[in-house]
Amino acid sequence: MQGWLEQRKELYRQLKVQVGHLLGPESAGLKKYRQEYDKNFNQKWFPIQRKDFLHSIELASVVLLADFHALQQSQKAQLRILKSTNPKKKRILCVECVEARHQKQIDAYLCGKISEFEFLRSIAWQHSWGFPWEFYKPLFVWARKNKVAIHGVNYLTKAKSASSLAQRDQFAAKRIAELMKIHPDHQMIVVYGDLHLAESHLPKALFKKVPGLQRKDISTVFQNSEKIYFDILAGDRETDIEIVRLKSNQYCLLSIPPWVKWQSYLLYIESQFDSALEQEGLDFTDHLESYCQLLKKDLGLEFASGNFSVYSAADDLIFEKLNEIFGGYQKKWFEYLIEASKSFYVPELKVAFLGRPSVNSAASLAMAILHSQSAKLETSFYRMPEDFTRLIFSEAIQYFGSKLINPKRKTDTVADIRASFAARGSVREGRESLALALAQKMKELLHVKSPGSRVNFEMPSVKRKSSYYEAARILGGMMGEKLFNGYRQKLISEATMRKILKQSLHSEHFKEFYAEMLELVDALPEPFQSKAERV
Repeated sequence: MQGWLEQRKELYRQLKVQVGHLLGPESAGLKKYRQEYDKNFNQKWFPIQRKDFLHSIELASVVLLADFHALQQSQKAQLRILKSTNPKKKRILCVECVEARHQKQIDAYLCGKISEFEFLRSIAWQHSWGFPWEFYKPLFVWARKNKVAIHGVNYLTKAKSASSLAQRDQFAAKRIAELMKIHPDHQMIVVYGDLHLAESHLPKALFKKVPGLQRKDISTVFQNSEKIYFDILAGDRETDIEIVRLKSNQYCLLSIPPWVKWQSYLLYIESQFDSALEQEGLDFTDHLESYCQLLKKDLGLEFASGNFSVYSAADDLIFEKLNEIFGGYQKKWFEYLIEASKSFYVPELKVAFLGRPSVNSAASLAMAILHSQSAKLETSFYRMPEDFTRLIFSEAIQYFGSKLINPKRKTDTVADIRASFAARGSVREGRESLALALAQKMKELLHVKSPGSRVNFEMPSVKRKSSYYEAARILGGMMGEKLFNGYRQKLISEATMRKILKQSLHSEHFKEFYAEMLELVDALPEPFQSKAERV
């Protein structure tokens, strides 16, 4: 465990250094502003249950939700909190991402008077805020659906000093105070940058601006404190602690490891530099190499460094490489994966394609490369339905590897598949893959519960070959989740895991091996009930 922990601390340190190098030196004022924020996490903390956390939020007059702008998981966590609250409660959503002077545009967008394109153009989103709109759009969609007003409570200046941050704290507090006076029966939910939520920053400004406001009236929700996460990791409890309470009405939500947070930030910064310099595309080789090396150390595997090429969606050359040996159906299979932004590794060419510049995608792809070398894979799996179970197993191994990098990642359960299938109704797109995944899972469960007997289970007809991929991704995630949980709980030894990773997928005995894997996975405890349990 100690080696595992130190390797991740070192990765975290390296990433912070790289981010700092790209951003440049921090001024003394900004450093002091950040240190005030860091003080929040020097106090004792206690794990808290989801229901108790949500109950506290319901009672608060003001809820401050920390926002790490370049991390989509941060906004996803905010949305999960919003969706978990009482829909009948009157609320106003206050956001930092839009300036207060653009309130008319916000109102017009929410009531459908202007389009999304017109809204973003009218507020100069890319210039004034700059972080991806798709990260924040779900918050606006939720507000529109639930008839919750959104108010911009920010004003932006070109200055990036501590004094400008303090001025923005004062401005936001004044605007929130005005809204509370106009709407005394509404709860204020404020999505604002994490550094601003230090006790001496925005909360202090609010106490001065709102007469009678007390500490018990404000719930502050920080996100992903590095210090707290490493404390939890040292106690080997990262998979079962999601929320901690710091002190009265102060909480920290832990949805992503520190190294994943800073890797995401690094990818974002690099993409901005890449865009500014008008280069053809980022080279993700170093990112994948670092993950391969980490996974290699974790699992005690051999790894031939520098033995693969990496392409991304910005590289048209990927099509030329695939055309060297593929044609017909095989070519269409890879074209589908590229168009759908799915990552994959081609052992025939030693070529990796990163569909999305995200940590989970990069970690999964790194595991695919390592698995290919360990199992001596010679060909890709695209013959469906013949290769369906091989594809499921490959996806399981890739998901397992991504969990070693990001233990907070969650996948679907049978309950999630059933809920998604029911929600789709007659919607054709995606329904076929969900039906296939559910049928295959039921077939596998019947096999495990009736060992030695032949299972006659009618599978649904499949018209789209891509449905096999989508179903394999879902089922592989479920298997990979349980493998990781068993591995981290030492129910599966490192030696057993290496044996699994070295198993030939080309062997004529693969069906027997897959059946053994089903029995192994079935005997492992369920890590969680459903995605809906998360905050």
